[in-house]
Amino acid sequence: MKKLVLIFSVVVSVLFSAHSYAALVFKITSDKTTLTLGQTTTMHVWGWANDPLATGTNGLVDWELSLNVDNSGIVRITKNDNINGDITILAPAPYSTLVSNWSYSSVNSPKTGQVGGVNALRDPDTESTTGIGTYTELFQFNIKAIGEGAITYSMTNMLGDLVDYTAYNSGNGTALFNANGSDNVLTVVPEPSSLVILSGLWAAGFLTRRKR
Repeated sequence: MKKLVLIFSVVVSVLFSAHSYAALVFKITSDKTTLTLGQTTTMHVWGWANDPLATGTNGLVDWELSLNVDNSGIVRITKNDNINGDITILAPAPYSTLVSNWSYSSVNSPKTGQVGGVNALRDPDTESTTGIGTYTELFQFNIKAIGEGAITYSMTNMLGDLVDYTAYNSGNGTALFNANGSDNVLTVVPEPSSLVILSGLWAAGFLTRRKR
């Protein structure tokens, strides 16, 4: 009897532990992490339901998040001529909600590279393979380097649901931002031609001082 109780306790402990560590994990990647002034790059946002329950077609039916930057005037979001405006929603599809509380001229200024309140809801929510087994790309957007310096992206207001109504939320720690696996730090440097001009001016100044 004691052995059965012990085995039952271990099984419950393992199941509880597995569910405790289950989470919806987001990350962001960039085609380029170092840009020169005027260059553009595409930012990709991904989601993974790292949960034993997320199998088969029991994937994400909806998600929501906000992307924040710690520095303005370094990059801006470029305007796209597609149905989704500046953001291209990729999954889960088909979706009924595209972008809420965000537009090119909203409080989330495009000059900061910030994106707030992005969400997608699958319609109908009978099945989904989004976020199962590994990361699925959820949406993407383009940014342009407009000033020298560096920015760091962070995520807030993260949430999502599986087909079976399993819910994740950053408020209770079940929706997370994988900063270590992300290209969330971008650097904008001067154009090579600008560096050549600066080097030339420095050399000319040095020679002038030597002649004196």
